[in-house]
Amino acid sequence: MAKLASGVGGFGVSGKVVVLKPMVWNAEGYVRPDGTTRKGDGYVARHGFGHEEWNADPNRLWRGQRIFHTETTNPMKASGTAGDLGIIMTTYLDRTTCALGIATSVTANTPEDKRAIFDALRLLSDAEKLWELPSVKAKHPSLDEFRTFWFDKGIHNSWRCPPSEFLWFREKVPLDPKTLFPPEAEGVNAPTITWRHSKSMSLRQDQARAIVQDVLEPDSPILSWLSTGAFDHSAMRPNTRSSGEPKRSQGDKSQDSAAPTDKAYIRYLRQQEILVPPRHSDLQKRFESFLKNILNAPSIRPNVDGVDIQFECRDKGLVFAELKPCTVQDARYAIRTAIGQLCDYRHNRPRPTPALLVVLEVKPNDHDRDLALSNGIGVAHPKGEGFRLHWPNSTIRSH
Repeated sequence: MAKLASGVGGFGVSGKVVVLKPMVWNAEGYVRPDGTTRKGDGYVARHGFGHEEWNADPNRLWRGQRIFHTETTNPMKASGTAGDLGIIMTTYLDRTTCALGIATSVTANTPEDKRAIFDALRLLSDAEKLWELPSVKAKHPSLDEFRTFWFDKGIHNSWRCPPSEFLWFREKVPLDPKTLFPPEAEGVNAPTITWRHSKSMSLRQDQARAIVQDVLEPDSPILSWLSTGAFDHSAMRPNTRSSGEPKRSQGDKSQDSAAPTDKAYIRYLRQQEILVPPRHSDLQKRFESFLKNILNAPSIRPNVDGVDIQFECRDKGLVFAELKPCTVQDARYAIRTAIGQLCDYRHNRPRPTPALLVVLEVKPNDHDRDLALSNGIGVAHPKGEGFRLHWPNSTIRSH
C-alpha cells in the first residue's frame, strides 16, 4: 500500500473508513447556494457558489440513492469504490468546527454516474437559478457563458448512499478536540480538527459515534454501520488513533462536547417536528377532509392531548391517528416513530381503548406497512381524492 499523507482517510482495503470532511458554510440550510461573496482563491470565491450547498435538499435522489457532494481525495474515492466510506460533513464557523450531517455506506460516483445524475435530475435548469445570485454574476460575464460553464461543472455530485444512511442534522454539532480526542497521557495535545476543504480527517468508529449518537435512533442503520465490521485505521494520525475514549457532554455545555447534550437531543426532536408543519398541515387538512366528507366520521378532534387526530369509526370505535409526512425511502422510520407515539397515547387513555392508525404522506411498500399491521396498528395513505385504510386482520378498505 502506498504511504498516505497524515490526516486523510485510508484506501479501505482492509475495512471501512470514516472521515470528517470540511465544506463551505451555507446560510440557507444547504438547500440552495446562499449567494455569499467570499474572499480567497478557492472554487466558491472564484465562481460564487459551491457544489455542496445543495446537500440538505431531500430531492437529490437517483436510482433509489441519496446524492450529495464534497470535495474528494484519492483515498476517499478508493474507499468509496466498495461502499466502505462514511463521511461526517463539517464546516468551520465562528472559530469552531461543527458537524452538519453524516452519510454511511457511501459509494463514489463515476464520471458516467455524474452525467446520468445531471440528466436525470435536470440540473441544467439550475443555471438560471444560480444566475440570479449576485455572487455568481460578479464572477461570470454573461448568462450564456455561465450556461456553458454549468453544463461542464454542474456534473459534480461525488457521492451516493442509501437514503436511510444519510442524515442532515437539525442543529449544528460543535466539535471540541479535547472532548472528542482526549489525550491518553499528560502534556499531550489533542489533534487539530481539519478545516481545509481539500483535506479529510480519518476517525475511529467510536469517535464518529460520539459525534452522532445523540441525534440518531438507537436502531439507526448509521449507528449499525459505525458499530459493525472491520475499520481501516492505517492512515489515521497517531494521536487521533491513540487518543482516549471520547467524553460525553455534561449538563448544558454543548459547546464543550463532541456530541449534543441530552437537552440538545430533545431540542432536535422538537425542532424536527417544527420544521415539517407545511407538509404536516397539508396532510392533516387532507385527512380531516377525507374523514368528514368521505368516511362521514363523527367527533373529529384534531390536536388533543398530543394526538394529531381523534375520530370515531363505525367499525373500530375511537381511533387515534398519528400523521407522518415522509418519502417512500423513509416511510419505515416514520412508521417506527409513529408506533411509539401511538402506544404512548393509548397507554395514557384507560377507557375506551382506542384503535391506532398511522397516516402517511405516501404509499409504503408492503414490508414497511406490515411493520405496523403486525403490531396491531393500522396504516393509511393517500389514494386518489381520499385515503386507503389498512387494518390488522381485516379486509383492506379503499375510499
